[in-house]
Amino acid sequence: MLRITKERLRLGLSKAALARRADIDQPLLSKAEAGRVLYPRQLVRLARALGLREEDAPTLLDKVDCTEKTTIEPAGDDDPTWAA
Repeated sequence: MLRITKERLRLGLSKAALARRADIDQPLLSKAEAGRVLYPRQLVRLARALGLREEDAPTLLDKVDCTEKTTIEPAGDDDPTWAA
């Protein structure tokens, strides 16, 4: 799993909601989560939309440990809901 996906799930955002927050197209976000390299400005937008520092943008495409259980599940486009 890539950090971008883990951060999105941690916040309980759907791909559509994160794409709107970052002002990018959802298909582009899907490509990023599949590991496709983006332009630096696109990564910065995503980092900011995820509440991360601009300096963290290049790490969004890093592989991360996915053995930790995510406690938040995407519920909808604008309404993150805590998983039971």
